[in-house]
Amino acid sequence: MNKIIIIGDIHGRTIWEQIISKESDLDLVIFLGDYFDSSGFVLPIDEYANFMKIVKYKDDNPDKVVLLIGNHDLHYIDNTQQCSGYSTEIKRLLGNFISSLIEDNTLQASKFLASILFVHAGISNTWLKDNGLKLDETQINNYLKTNPEQFDFQSKNGFADASGNDIFQSPLWIRPESLLKDSVDDVIQIVGHTRTNPTGNIALANINFCDSLEWGKYYAFEKDSNWKFKMKQL
Repeated sequence: MNKIIIIGDIHGRTIWEQIISKESDLDLVIFLGDYFDSSGFVLPIDEYANFMKIVKYKDDNPDKVVLLIGNHDLHYIDNTQQCSGYSTEIKRLLGNFISSLIEDNTLQASKFLASILFVHAGISNTWLKDNGLKLDETQINNYLKTNPEQFDFQSKNGFADASGNDIFQSPLWIRPESLLKDSVDDVIQIVGHTRTNPTGNIALANINFCDSLEWGKYYAFEKDSNWKFKMKQL
């Protein structure tokens, strides 16, 4: 494996197709989640159609595509909360489809490649401890199947920062400031969730922030003598 492409939060955008076309020699592409809820710049029916194309791309390339789940995807499951941006039209169209994609591992909470962790928002030590989990891909992905509510917005003792800026927030909600305070050791985290318009690589305490599609930016790990992480512009 010589090239891994990382695509940040989709929110209905079709730019991923241009990225895939440009990076035709990729070995693996990882989507960081949030396929829905464009805040109005894409119609719900078009968001749905775009997501179905992404799922088909995964189905056609099962070993080359990883689809992670974001908070704006999880909230279309019936037993999770409704958060801002929720579309009743998309809910009608999806039905139980997202749940079925989680069950068959098409949508995952996390992906590990050696000491690199890909996840929508990030994983804190506190969230792992509170849920009795280890930093293990299979364990975390199975926990999503059995306890999806634990990946939703968390409130401790009736209090939570409205943006998700708390160390006890889930891997789909935690914000960079809190993640930097309580990040797990000995792993590089590649995350989306919080919009970032970088002028160069953004890497703080082994965390790389990649929610940059709004500016036509995405990321790659490319291998020559070593693996190098870099921002790319479409």
